[in-house]
Amino acid sequence: MKKIKFYSSKIGLTILLLFPVFLIAQTASELHELVVNTINNDPLEAQKYAQQGLQITKDNTPEKVDALNDMGNVYYYLDEYEKGEEILLKSMEMAKTIDYQNGLGEGALTMGYIFLLKGQYSDALEKLTIGIEVFESINNDNGLAQCYNVMGSINYLQENYEKALEFFEKALKYGDKITQSDSYVNMSQIYMSLESFSEAKKFAEMAFELGKENEDNYVIASSLDLLGQVLTNYNQYEASLIKLFDALELKETLQDDQGASATLYYIGLNYKYLNQIDTALHYITLSYETAKSIGANEEMRLSLSELAKLHAIKEDYSTAFNFQTMFIELNEAMRNDKASKKIAEMENQLAQKIKEDQILMMEKEKEHSEMMFKIYVWAGIFILLMILLGAGAIYKRYTEKKKAHAEMEAKNHIIEQQKHVLEEQKHVLEEKNTEIMDSITYAKRIQTAILPSDRFFQEKLPQAFVLYKPKDIIAGDFYWLEDTGNKILFAAADCTGHGVPGAMVSVVCNNALNRSVREFSLLNPAKVLDKTRELVIEQFEKSESEVKDGMDISICAFEKGNEISKLEWAGANNPIWIVRKVSEGNLKAFNSNENETQEFEPNKSEGDYNLFEIKADKQPIGKYTKPYPFNCWSIEMKKEDTLYVFTDGYADQFGGDKGKKFLGANFKKLFLKIQNEPIQNHKKMIDDVFEEYVQGHEQIDDVCVIGVRI
Repeated sequence: MKKIKFYSSKIGLTILLLFPVFLIAQTASELHELVVNTINNDPLEAQKYAQQGLQITKDNTPEKVDALNDMGNVYYYLDEYEKGEEILLKSMEMAKTIDYQNGLGEGALTMGYIFLLKGQYSDALEKLTIGIEVFESINNDNGLAQCYNVMGSINYLQENYEKALEFFEKALKYGDKITQSDSYVNMSQIYMSLESFSEAKKFAEMAFELGKENEDNYVIASSLDLLGQVLTNYNQYEASLIKLFDALELKETLQDDQGASATLYYIGLNYKYLNQIDTALHYITLSYETAKSIGANEEMRLSLSELAKLHAIKEDYSTAFNFQTMFIELNEAMRNDKASKKIAEMENQLAQKIKEDQILMMEKEKEHSEMMFKIYVWAGIFILLMILLGAGAIYKRYTEKKKAHAEMEAKNHIIEQQKHVLEEQKHVLEEKNTEIMDSITYAKRIQTAILPSDRFFQEKLPQAFVLYKPKDIIAGDFYWLEDTGNKILFAAADCTGHGVPGAMVSVVCNNALNRSVREFSLLNPAKVLDKTRELVIEQFEKSESEVKDGMDISICAFEKGNEISKLEWAGANNPIWIVRKVSEGNLKAFNSNENETQEFEPNKSEGDYNLFEIKADKQPIGKYTKPYPFNCWSIEMKKEDTLYVFTDGYADQFGGDKGKKFLGANFKKLFLKIQNEPIQNHKKMIDDVFEEYVQGHEQIDDVCVIGVRI
C-alpha cells in the first residue's frame, strides 16, 4: 500500500522563487504542505512543488532535508525507485550531519517502502529499524505507526500472518486516520490469505470508508481491489471485474504502476475462471510487463506463476516451462532474503540489552568485591598492628569476637527454627495438594458419569464417533445425547473456561439441557436452546455476585425408526458442517423462524466432495446484551452425507513447525480428505493429526468433535 504522510515543523523565511510564468512566491514550509496535500491524488503536481522546494532551500538545513524527502516520496509514488533511493540517501546523510531526527526518520521510512515494493526485505528492515528508533525518541506516533505498517507487510509477504497482524494492530493504536486506513487494507489482505473472506471484506469496507473520508484515492483503489478479490472467491466473477476495473482506472490516473500491475493480475485471474483464456493471458502479460518495468518483484513473481499455468492450459509447454523457470528463480531470490531473521534479531534487541545490563551489574559487583577484599586485607594489617600495641587491645578484640560468635549461634538457632517451620509448611502443602488432586479425580468420575457412555452412544448412533480430549483432568467441553422415544437429540457443547471452573459451568448447562427435554418436553433444537438459556440464567442469578459464564453449543435432532432424511439443527456460536458428494448437488435447509428455504453453496471443495457450513446464531447460552429466539434449520439430508458438530478447541490449537494455530480452513480440508474412509475410522484419523500437530506444544483448550454419517 502506498502511503507516506510527513510531519515536520518549519521556521524562517525562504527566498523568492521566480519562474517565467511568474508563480506566486511560497515558503519552503508551504511547498512541503502542498506536496503532502496533493501527492495522494496527483503525484505529478506534487513533483512540481517538491522541485520548487529543492530550489529555494539551502544545504544542511531542515528545510533542505524535508525538500529532499518530498522528492524521494514523489519518486516512490511514481515508481521511479532508483531515483528515490539516490535522493533519500542524500537526505539521510544531511539529516545526520545537522542532527535533524524527524527528517532522518522520514527518509528511512520512505526507503523502507521502496525496498518493500522491490522485494528487498533485509534492506527494508535496516531502514525501518532506523525509523523506529528515531520516531520513538521524538515521540512521533504516526511515523512509528507507518513503520509498523511496513513491518507488518514484510511479515505478510513471508506468510508470518500472526506476526503481521500484531504489527498492524500496533499501527492502528498509534496512527492517524490515513495510516489506519492503510492498516485496514493490510489486515484485509491477511484475512484474504487465511481464506477468512468475511473478515477480509469487513476490513476492506472499513478501509474504503476511511479512504473516502480522507479523499485518499490510493486507499480507495486498494479497497476496491480487495473487494473484487472477495467476490472472486465467492465465484461472482462479473461483479468482481466491475470493482477491479474501477480500481485500475484510479491507479492509472494516479500513475501507480505497481498497484496497476497487481490489479491487472487479479483481472486476468477472473477471466481465467470465466474460461476466457486468451483474455486472461492478455491481462496477466500486461501485469508482468508493468511490474518488470519498475522492478516490483512481488507482482512479477505472481504474474510469472500464472503465465506458466495459462500457457500450459493452451498446451504451449515450452513457453510455460520458461515462465515457470523464471518464477522459481525469482521466488527463491525473494525467499532467501534474511528478513525473518532480522525481525527476530530486532525483537531480541531488548532482551539482549537487559542481558548486557545484567552483565554490567555483575562486573560492578565483582569490582565492589575486589575493593572490599582489599579493605579487609588492610583491616587485617591494622588489627595486627593493634595487637602488637598492647594486650589490652588483644583482650578487647577477643571479647568482641566472643560476642560475635554468640550472636552467630543465636542466628543459627533462629535459622534452624525457621527451617523446621518451612518443612512443616511443605508437608501441609503436600497434603493439601494430595487432597485437591483426589477431589479433582473424584470430580472427573462425576463428570464422566454425566456424559453418555460409549456403549449408549454407539447403541443410539451406530454410524457415528465422538473425539473428546479435555485439556485438564476435568473439562468445560462436554457431549450430550438424549433418546426421548420419538426423537434422538445430540450436541457438542463448550462452556466458559476449562478445568475446574469450566467443569462446574458444564454441570449447570448439562442439567439445563436435560430439564429442557425431560421436564418441559421440548424436542425442537431451537426451543431447547431458548429454554436452556432461560434455565442457565435463572440458576446463575441466584448468586449475589454477577456471573457472566455460559455455553456455546451445536445441537441436532432427528426422528427415530426411519432413514434420516430431515435433520433439525440449531447453534449458539458453534456451526454445523455437512460433507456431501459433488454429484448430490447443493445443500438445502428450511429456516422455520424466517419461513423460507435457503440453498447453500459449498464452503470448501476437494476431489468428489463439497463441504457446506450453516452458521450459528451469534449469541451464547447465557447473559447477552440483545438476546433473540434461536433459529431452527430443517436440513434435507442425502444418503452418505456426513455431518460434524464440534467446539473450537481443535481449530484454535497451536502447533506444527511454526507454532501457529491449526485454523478452521485446515480443519475443513482434513474432513474432506477422510471422506472415503468408514465413519468408525474418522476418530482415530483426526486424533492422530491433532497429536502430531500439537507435539512439542501445550494443549490450550478442551476438544470435542462429533461426526455422524447418514
